[in-house]
Amino acid sequence: MLCPEEYGDVVHWAEGLLASYIPEFVPEYDCGNEIDNRSRKEIEEEASMIYPNPVSNNLHIALGKSTSSMISLYDINGNKLRSINADSTETIIDVSAFNSGIYLLEIKSYGQPAEMHKIVIQN
Repeated sequence: MLCPEEYGDVVHWAEGLLASYIPEFVPEYDCGNEIDNRSRKEIEEEASMIYPNPVSNNLHIALGKSTSSMISLYDINGNKLRSINADSTETIIDVSAFNSGIYLLEIKSYGQPAEMHKIVIQN
């Protein structure tokens, strides 16, 4: 990630939004000194894949290179419905007992930032 240095530099935020950097409004923006030299392919290999979405029966979670993760499923109100300690790169969760709706799936892997995914269950 490149650090904004002057007013008006473009900042890439989550969800693909762009904004102009104005330090007075974003004082906590921390560039640090670390440079991510990984290629796009390396980053994609480490990312989790969740499919199918929408889902009605089995939700497949491919954890990339991580082999030890905590996976939690939350309802839209933030209530934890299920937690799974995943110790392989592929995990399957049976969601057929849950009502149709929008859910949140959190993946915490050692040494990596937590991931949050929106899941649509259609039963």
